[in-house]
Amino acid sequence: MHTLQIFNSELALNRVSGKKQLLEKAITIFIKATKNRIELISNSISKNDYKTIRCEAHAIKGSALTIGAEQLGESARILEKSMQNNKVDDIPQLFLSVKDNYNGFIQTLSENGYQVI
Repeated sequence: MHTLQIFNSELALNRVSGKKQLLEKAITIFIKATKNRIELISNSISKNDYKTIRCEAHAIKGSALTIGAEQLGESARILEKSMQNNKVDDIPQLFLSVKDNYNGFIQTLSENGYQVI
């Protein structure tokens, strides 16, 4: 079984044909978009807007897995699945996991020489 990485740089670089500058631009876009999506989920939790939570978790899942943020993608997948199954009591814990994995991704990027804005 594949162990999920905080940042699978090999996968990410393969997706951009080894072009590190292109990957860095994609990461910058991903970071900004994901930060906005996390804020939107936070606001949606306070409004019990479960549809938005599910949609934003789905978007984070897809973009995270594309950029190589495997643990973040998996935590977003679990949040999305929980919303599909109407398990609203799980939202706080699952959302915390998404935020923690996002922060871990940012920290890992910084530790590995990527410019994090």
